[in-house]
Formats: sequence, C-alpha cells, structure tokens
Amino acid sequence: MAHQHNHSDILAYFQSRTSDQTEFQTAAIERAYTVQTPKQTLPIKVLSVLGGLLAAIAFFGFLLISGWYYSNILLAIYGVIAIGAAIILSRQRDNILLDTLSVSSLIIGFILIGTAIAEWNFPEKRIPLCFIFLAILCFALAKNYMLSFVCTLIIHGSIIAYLLNSKQANLLPIYVALIGVAVCYVHLKEAKLLTSSIAIRYNPVKIALIFSFVSGLAFLRAAFLSAVHPYYLLATSITCILLILYLTRHILLLMAVERTTTKVLAYLLILLTLVPTAITPGISGALLLLLLGFLTNYRTGFVVAAISLLYFIGQCYYDLQYSLLTKSILLFASGVFFLILYLFIAKYHEQHQKI
Repeated sequence: MAHQHNHSDILAYFQSRTSDQTEFQTAAIERAYTVQTPKQTLPIKVLSVLGGLLAAIAFFGFLLISGWYYSNILLAIYGVIAIGAAIILSRQRDNILLDTLSVSSLIIGFILIGTAIAEWNFPEKRIPLCFIFLAILCFALAKNYMLSFVCTLIIHGSIIAYLLNSKQANLLPIYVALIGVAVCYVHLKEAKLLTSSIAIRYNPVKIALIFSFVSGLAFLRAAFLSAVHPYYLLATSITCILLILYLTRHILLLMAVERTTTKVLAYLLILLTLVPTAITPGISGALLLLLLGFLTNYRTGFVVAAISLLYFIGQCYYDLQYSLLTKSILLFASGVFFLILYLFIAKYHEQHQKI
C-alpha cells in the first residue's frame, strides 16, 4: 500500500507542475505495481532455486539407483511430464512452497530430457538448441517469478554452451556485450516496460540479466585462458566503457552539471581510468552495473555489482599471466576511479544541499 500511496503522490505532483492537462496511464501503473509487488524477498527466492537444485540432484540419484536411467524413452516422457507439472504449478497462487516445487520440477525435466537426448547420440551443438527452444516455450507459458527467472538463466547458459560446442568461442565477448546492452535497456526503460504487456516478467528478467551478465563476464575470463583470443575481449570492454560514458551523461544531467569544462574533464578522467582495464572486461562490466544501480536506485543490482567487482579485481590481481606492475596499475586505476567518482558526487551533493 505504501508504494501505491507513493506513486499516487508522485502523479499528483507532476500533474500540478504541468501547465497543460497531462494524462497518465493510472490504471496501467496501478496494475504494474500490484503485479510486481513480491511476496517473498530475493534471498528467499534464491533459496527456492537452491532447494530446486537439491531436489533435482536427489531425484536424479533415485533414477540411477532404480535403473530408469537406462531407458531413454522413459526419461524423455518423465521429463516432459515434469516440465508440464512445473508450468501448471507456476499458474497457481504465488506461494514459496509452490515456487520450490515448480523450480524443482522444471530442473528435473530439463535434466531428464537432456540425458535422453544425449543417450540418443544427438550432435553436441544441437543439445543446447533443444534447451533454448524448451526454455523459451516454458518462459512463454510460465506465470510466476521463479520460472521466468530460471528459464532466462537456462537460455543464457544454453547459448554459451552452443557457442562453445560449435567452436565459436570468439563470439562469446560479443554475446556478453549484447547482454550488457540489454541490462542497460531494461534499467533505463523501466517505466516503459512496466506499463507494457511484459510487465509481469520484468522483475525476473531484470535480475536474471544481471546474473547472466556477471556470469558471462566470469565465464569469459575462464574461456579467455583457452579458447577466446585476447583481442576479441576488446568488444566487451569497449561496449562497457561506451555504456559507462552514456550513463555518466545521465548522471551529469541529474546533478545539473552545466559547465562544459567539467563535463569534458569527467569524460576524460573516466576514459583514462577505464582504458587500462580493457584487457579485463569484468572490471568495466562490474562498474557498469554499479553505475546502473546508482542511477536507478536498484539495491539488489548494486550489491551484486559490488561483490562481482571485488571478485574480478581479486581474480585479475592473482592472475599469473600479468606482471606485478600491470596488476598494480589496474588496482591503482580502479581506486582512482572510485575516489574521483566519490569526490565528484560529494561536491555536487553539497551544492544541492545548500540550494
């Protein structure tokens, strides 16, 4: 109810500030708030996914013991039944127990179907395509938060598996860069998406894209050690840097920075700081998520970005491929970036307080 009172007050405020008679889609906004208000917090939902994984592992162990593992037809049939049960459960009332059951059933279904397809000697690169098709179908039919979240992650993982199995590992940086663009879009176009027909799926897709982006950056670093050419990593790094500059423009506008000299100085300092991190796109990607979380006041994304930034900096530091001097420069550049960002924000924050 607090959210409904808040957005009603905000609409009334904007209505009073406009000279003409502006019309707002009040019904659509109220419907979006009603649909998007979660009954469980994100940690509870994550525990639900983990519970589903444990249940899937236990059920798969039961199949090994019972001998059903050797019947590919039975595996495929029970897999389809499990996925159908997950979709039916997802259409019931939002409940943590039903969420866990639906996630468990979905994961079990994908494991069974994947095992059956593998035993039928399908080409390795076609198995991820089957998973992508099934996940998209489940995503379209699912009606709750958790199944939409899990299906998005399955699609993400299947795309990565397909690129690796089809010997197209050099396309991974481009794919991760596209996820970064998608993350920026869903953050910056939140109001538009919440009033569209996909409003019910906005929150799960939003957080799933964040996890996909972070996991893609981490996997990109692991694949870089073997399959991905270092030069292809620049596609991800350049995309992240350009998106950071684009977000910086929004932040400068919000802070009412009008002096051209200040704007140019801010862009130059950010470029000088981020260029040395081009060989490690994880750092620039985490910084991108930090700025998005700051700009849109999205605490979950901000926390995930902060943790991932610490991980990527630590990973970069302990990477034996770089000399101690290179590691020190990267850490120094990241530290300078945060100090400059803090001083810049603190300066204009004090000015606004005085006003």
